[in-house]
Amino acid sequence: MSQRLIPLNQFCRDYHVSRATVYRKLAAGELTAVKIGARTCVPVEEAERWFASLATYQPGIMPANSNHP
Repeated sequence: MSQRLIPLNQFCRDYHVSRATVYRKLAAGELTAVKIGARTCVPVEEAERWFASLATYQPGIMPANSNHP
């Protein structure tokens, strides 16, 4: 069974996140990746799961973790 993988640079472009953000998510256990030699890749299914877990923007409603008044 082969797993479809997204190279980290492509994941960052596709999901509009920085490499630093991805590595923070990996360290926090919020995202998983695999190493193939020196390359870091995110399984497509994992990318989709992570994206689906993000909060939905609702105008006029601040996220619970927001520090804005």
